[in-house]
Amino acid sequence: DRKGKTKNLLLRTWEALKEFGVEILIVDHADELTRKALISLIRLSLRKETKISLILVGSTELENRLIEEDLDSYFDEDYYEFGLLY
Repeated sequence: DRKGKTKNLLLRTWEALKEFGVEILIVDHADELTRKALISLIRLSLRKETKISLILVGSTELENRLIEEDLDSYFDEDYYEFGLLY
């Protein structure tokens, strides 16, 4: 049952983050995540029990995608845009 597997994966992820005392979660290639995965990460970061700072890293399309999917309101308006790193 895929629903059970996803739920169990999220539970195991939450437990691992809590056990290791993770305070910052940096997700690279965030523009390639599904909407469901993005929402799960956002919910995880907003939990009172975790208080994890979520940093999404991705292509220049990441901001547009968050806006299109109405997920940008979960993030501060201030962000840092790196120039080319190579």
